[in-house]
Amino acid sequence: MSIIFRSFSTRLSLLIIAVTGVLFALSFVLYFYLAKKAIVTEVFQKSEYQLTNVTKSIDAILASAELSAANTAYHIEQNLDNPAAFKEIIANMLISNPDIYGSGLGFEPYFYPNEGEFFMSYTQYDNSLIDGLSFEIVGNETYDYHTMDWYLIPKLLEKSYWSEPYYDEGAGNILMTTYSQLIYDKNNKVVGVLGIDISLDWFSQMVLANKPYPNSYAFMLSRNAYYLAHRENNRILNETFFTATGDMADKQVKDIGEDMIAQKGGSKTFFNDDIRSYVFYEPIPRIGWSIATVSQESDVMKQFSQMSILVWITASASLILLFILSWLTIRKLATPLREFADTASVVAQGNFDTPIKEIKSRDEMYELRKSFVNMQMSLKNYINELKETTVARERIESELAIAHQIQMGMLPKVFPPFPNCEDIDLYALLEPAKEVGGDLYDFFVKNDKLYFTVGDASGKGVPASLLMAVTSSLFRSVASHTERPEQILELLNNSISENNDANMFITLFVGVLDLKTGVLDYANGGHNLPVIVSPTSGVHFLDSKANIALGIFDGMSFEAQQITLQRGESIFIYSDGLTEAENSAQELYSDQRLIDTLKSIVNTNNPQNVINIVKQSVDKFVNGNEQSDDLTMLIINYKTQS
Repeated sequence: MSIIFRSFSTRLSLLIIAVTGVLFALSFVLYFYLAKKAIVTEVFQKSEYQLTNVTKSIDAILASAELSAANTAYHIEQNLDNPAAFKEIIANMLISNPDIYGSGLGFEPYFYPNEGEFFMSYTQYDNSLIDGLSFEIVGNETYDYHTMDWYLIPKLLEKSYWSEPYYDEGAGNILMTTYSQLIYDKNNKVVGVLGIDISLDWFSQMVLANKPYPNSYAFMLSRNAYYLAHRENNRILNETFFTATGDMADKQVKDIGEDMIAQKGGSKTFFNDDIRSYVFYEPIPRIGWSIATVSQESDVMKQFSQMSILVWITASASLILLFILSWLTIRKLATPLREFADTASVVAQGNFDTPIKEIKSRDEMYELRKSFVNMQMSLKNYINELKETTVARERIESELAIAHQIQMGMLPKVFPPFPNCEDIDLYALLEPAKEVGGDLYDFFVKNDKLYFTVGDASGKGVPASLLMAVTSSLFRSVASHTERPEQILELLNNSISENNDANMFITLFVGVLDLKTGVLDYANGGHNLPVIVSPTSGVHFLDSKANIALGIFDGMSFEAQQITLQRGESIFIYSDGLTEAENSAQELYSDQRLIDTLKSIVNTNNPQNVINIVKQSVDKFVNGNEQSDDLTMLIINYKTQS
């Protein structure tokens, strides 16, 4: 025995094990305190993550239903004089949205005189039919939809509305919730309501499937605290959270219910029928519902117990293995260092497949060899990853080029756009600073009036291009319902401001020109001042009152102004990428240079020639300096009568 202990490797190995054992003992004291806390934290994060996924899934379905309702309502409004088209419009919506159970479309009494007081259709999925959809007229004295929440409440609120869940007899005949979208005629008067039905059973299955642990369960509450999903089906729509938990000893349960009704998210520890449990809850703000998951502490701590056993086993095995490895390691000498150094020199020259001397012993040399192997593999992987990165960059550049084509395709690009119009001639140009940009222009003629806009989104690149695309699409939609430029800006501002987490904004000039009288109504949302080009009165900036840019604050009011264009006069609208174009000396093109250029061509009545001359002037000024911002120009000439 004394011979064994005289061995240096044995004594050093035992010393290592002794020190390690003491450190392990001290570490375990801290471990049992921190491990429980860490596991509970993990449970909270896991449950909250799962709950958030469910709420996001439900919210996505609701958002999709709202968008479908808005699009369908628009098509219905465009076909109010052709009710026979409603069936196909609603059928297309249901076919493209399988999450929607059915859809009801009801109109005001005698809106269609031949249909009488009740005119409502209901379309839903029916697998027994060839096309998979059933369409029937359900409005009558027995089913007076005019008095029902889904029809009456949105009219009273004058906005779209998600109903409280209900059992619909006469139409859907299921537990459902309905999203109601108002239908307006050309005079902006409510003439009907489009209802989009979502099956409550579908949501219930999604919620109840959220079980992080075997004894966990989930439930969902309505705005009025009624159960919409619960493992006990008899509670659904028959019992509220407060009546079901009123006799529980832990009064903290009431706080949980109040938080959920108040659309608050969070987590709490409470006693659920004398069983210590954790509850996690998350709101669905879009519809005012709330989801919760309840897990027993015993389920949570089961993982902790299993982990403790595993740690003890691992620690014991590690001490034994450490003793063996230490004893073997100390007995070995680090003789192959020179060979490793020679091999490293070869690898450094780029030969990554150079073989490295095998080490049979399990000592520092063995670990050193593994490090060399890892280094060799890492270098090889790095070269491969560099190649893949290069390919990926080329792919991104290709995708940006496609995005540029798509963005440019959204803009009117056929000039002259109205060849048969004797009152106006116009031309536009947009050059983004990057592959995609945030500038926009658009125009269209409706009822002998020209609606036009020029805008500039904050920032550049992909984020600005997305805001540009949204604004361009909204302009067409909003301007089709109102001819007042200030109202167009107000509606666009409210839409862009909603959920604007990126805090982006867009400047926008909107004008409506009466082609017969020359009267121009306009409103400026923080955009550059347009220029009036007149052969008689000269070139000058248009008087424009300062309004705030769009997307900063919702609910803002905008002020419109009015002038009358004379025959032969033009209005020139542009983005700041024109006047702020820089040359190599960082000088700006400036407002004055723009005015001087336009004065030199004041008698030019060809819009394309005007824009080409201004563009040539800018190009000459910057003299090849890199374009720093998107550049947009639109000129409208109120033509002289022949």
